[in-house]
Amino acid sequence: MPSYPGESQQYRTARDALLAREAELRRATVYVAAAENDASCPPDQLERLEKALAEAGVRHTIETYPAAHGFAVPDNPTYDAAADERHWSALEQLYASALRP
Repeated sequence: MPSYPGESQQYRTARDALLAREAELRRATVYVAAAENDASCPPDQLERLEKALAEAGVRHTIETYPAAHGFAVPDNPTYDAAADERHWSALEQLYASALRP
C-alpha cells in the first residue's frame, strides 16, 4: 500500500490493520459522529479515516456536528440538545437499515 505525503507511522499502521480486516469490514457499516470543536479528532484525522474506509470498501458515514466533544451526553457540560437529536436520528436510521430480524 503506498504512503501519502504527511502520513504518520501511526496512521499507516492503523490503515494497514484496517485493510487487513477488509473482508470482515465490508459487511459492516461505520457511522462516525464527530464534533466540530474536538481537539482529539481534528479534521485531518477524519480525512485520513475517510480515505482508509473508502480504500477498504467499507460502507460508512462521517458527519461533523457543530458542537463540542461530548455533545450527546446529557450530563456533560458540552451537551447540545439539537446535535444530540440529530445524532440519535442518524443512529436510528442506521439501525433500521442494518439490523433486520
